[in-house]
Amino acid sequence: MATQPTALLQKRTKSGRAIATKKPRQNVIINTANVTSRPWLTRMQNISEEDVFIIHCRDNLVPGSTGVKDWDAVAEEFNKRFRGGGKKTLAGATMSRRCGIARKRFLVDNPEYRAALVYTVPVQMDEENKSEQSGKEVVEPSAENGFRDATDEVEDGGVDLTSIVHGEAFNALPMRQHEILSRSPTRLPGYYDPSAIPEQISPITRAKFHLRHRTDEPITFRFPDTHEENLSRDDPQFADADTLIAVSPFYARMAREDPQDTAIEVPKHISIRTVNIFVQIISPEPTTQLPSHYLWKSRRQVPGTYDRFGAIEVEKIIWTVDALFDLLWFSSHMEVFWVVDMVIDRLHWMYTEQNQLRDIFHKMPTEHFIANDQNHAPQLPTVDHVQASLTAEDFVEHIERVVAHPLDIPTLRFVADVLHALGAEPHEYLITTSPSLEARDIFARADAKSLDITTRDKFCVRYHHHDSSDSCYTSHHAYPPSYFINRLYATSSSQELFALSDGLLSASSLTNLLYSSDDNTKLKKDNSSTEMLDGEKMVLEMETRLELAKDALRMARDAGEAGKTNAIAEARKVVEGMYG
Repeated sequence: MATQPTALLQKRTKSGRAIATKKPRQNVIINTANVTSRPWLTRMQNISEEDVFIIHCRDNLVPGSTGVKDWDAVAEEFNKRFRGGGKKTLAGATMSRRCGIARKRFLVDNPEYRAALVYTVPVQMDEENKSEQSGKEVVEPSAENGFRDATDEVEDGGVDLTSIVHGEAFNALPMRQHEILSRSPTRLPGYYDPSAIPEQISPITRAKFHLRHRTDEPITFRFPDTHEENLSRDDPQFADADTLIAVSPFYARMAREDPQDTAIEVPKHISIRTVNIFVQIISPEPTTQLPSHYLWKSRRQVPGTYDRFGAIEVEKIIWTVDALFDLLWFSSHMEVFWVVDMVIDRLHWMYTEQNQLRDIFHKMPTEHFIANDQNHAPQLPTVDHVQASLTAEDFVEHIERVVAHPLDIPTLRFVADVLHALGAEPHEYLITTSPSLEARDIFARADAKSLDITTRDKFCVRYHHHDSSDSCYTSHHAYPPSYFINRLYATSSSQELFALSDGLLSASSLTNLLYSSDDNTKLKKDNSSTEMLDGEKMVLEMETRLELAKDALRMARDAGEAGKTNAIAEARKVVEGMYG
């Protein structure tokens, strides 16, 4: 959780509701050693002037500062500087979202900035101690001696406790111990079990969907294909501008060249479904696995599912080789290469699973086979998780783009190795008119055994796009469920909450018509009371914990004999975590 600002204390009223109160004025020892040297102020930045202002205003690195500024104070200063002339003002919650995205890019470009983000903890001193402290050396900031890092709230996925709902202190869900225990058990990158995919999506997937649609700077996607463009008009696909700048060098250049251009031209072979997947992966926070459903806005409520912020139409994704390559090409076009790595991991998983099933087939006794009605040839019984099979022909239509300029060496190497492993001669599939010598050399050196690499580091070196010094996408921060639930309900006013609550009963609903009040908005207000909102958040959290527990039990049931004991023990921990 985020560290609570030092300028605020929580006090409980007789009703038990927490309210924010000011701390008593305190005497503070200030160390400004890390504030005087600021090379980032004279350095060209890759984020907008507005985002730089938000970061500096929030961090509040001025002499005498004991902590970050409240988001509402940041929003007030931001609006005074950038939102004059009748422009729409932005709320504190928007400042928080923009800062979280921009800070990641800012810290990459300015690594020394983190060292300056420290504050002394206010020390209460009486007059006697105050006189004794004068002239003493000030202790250097460190985690051990009680200094706080302003980036804690970004790094640990916390939520600012000063976010407000209805103008009162927002009761954020605390991060409990169970959230550490109840995360999904570790799976190999690329894991995919079609039989385990439910018809409906999880509460956190719903929360992420709604958060993606809360942006003041949407960047849309234009499709050259008439059919795809018509589908896009019915349900526009878009992403937040700052999110795209943070993850996509392609769009970052585009935004610098023409800040007024708010649409991305999609390559002609890419469908709206591929873009839908891509947007899910990069926002509202980068994920570590491919999604299982396409998500679309719906005007009709889903039976049996309550969603305050609007209905979502879901459609299972059938992860074929073609669907994976479409995502790979579009991610490469956007220069988000960690998504390309994610696709390569899924293809590798499919290859590995296919080999394991083939080994089982050869080892099983004859009595386990069943006869085929047509030719009575032996077949394996139907298995629960049927994966799409991989053949050399699956890759043929994609090779021309694989060897196109500029060469994507890791992807080219992976395709060559897979073709070789599937019994094909990779050089036979160089069907372009004039492939480069480098492409020919990679295909000539294809090595099927490399696909059996057991260490993650070696696999990344051969097939991934990040440098050995950079982290893999599997290291993306894992945010606890409470992070997304709190963000979902963090609004600056009751009016904003009502505007976002598309899933509440309308004024023409039967319940509203029979309501005692003549005011047709009273039912909506009553259903949005603090008690109701707190209850909804707790239900979402419990549903999430239940899904994690069921997932852990399913993994324990499916575990092989060698790992069964450990899988059961892990599942037991997750289930126990449900009880907090």
